[in-house]
Amino acid sequence: MDVYHLFSIFLVGVGISAFGNMIGFGGGVFLVPVLVAVFGIPIHQAVGISILSILPAALIATVENLRKKRIDVMVGIILEVPTAVGTVLGSILCSHMSSWWLKVVFASIVFLMAVGMFLRERVTLKVDLLASINHLPPVVRGTKGGSEYAVGVPLAALVGVGIGVMAGLLGIGGGFLKTPVMVMLFGIPAEVAVATSLFMITFTSGIGSISHAYLGNIYGVLAVVIPISFAFGSVINIKCFRGIKRKKLNSLIGIGLLISGVIVLLR
Repeated sequence: MDVYHLFSIFLVGVGISAFGNMIGFGGGVFLVPVLVAVFGIPIHQAVGISILSILPAALIATVENLRKKRIDVMVGIILEVPTAVGTVLGSILCSHMSSWWLKVVFASIVFLMAVGMFLRERVTLKVDLLASINHLPPVVRGTKGGSEYAVGVPLAALVGVGIGVMAGLLGIGGGFLKTPVMVMLFGIPAEVAVATSLFMITFTSGIGSISHAYLGNIYGVLAVVIPISFAFGSVINIKCFRGIKRKKLNSLIGIGLLISGVIVLLR
């Protein structure tokens, strides 16, 4: 691969990382299809390098967010553990189910969530059943971001397993679903949800990187260039976009969901 292509990939990585970290998605859901469709990188190598690249970017963002006290560590743990379990279950089911209709259903849910993020400031949606489940003990309460919110452990476990199963079935990362779920379902402020999502991504990307390195999917000069580009993108996000207003951040999360839904359908 010549210098021109390496520099192009570097710039793409910086842009994807800055946007992905801004909205708490990490960026893997955007990077993999670009590497495969645009630059012709083999899918296994693209996935492995993508997971590795997310790690330094998420770590940089997490250090900054811990310093700013934006991360709700307890909520992150409550969601991450059942998501990991769900991912294993989804991976097992993957070999026994057709994924075409799952992609359609999944993309439809993602599009509805995107609309919800766009209309969040204008429409208040209350689902009595979910509200009741969210009050089943134990309940974790938080006040970060200047707002009070409650996360019921049973509902968080149910949602986490669901996200993990879909991620395992479709072969995608579930990180881009956690941010809107925290905002829409639990009422967590967008900036806190973004920071907490990136905190969770450090664990999943770390474990995933070890697994893909063992499988031999992380190799070549791209395994150096892209992680560096993602680290640059994370720093750019911290320096340039840290003061973004909550309403605009909600809309950007919605845009990210729309893009992600299209990517899932086209995979």
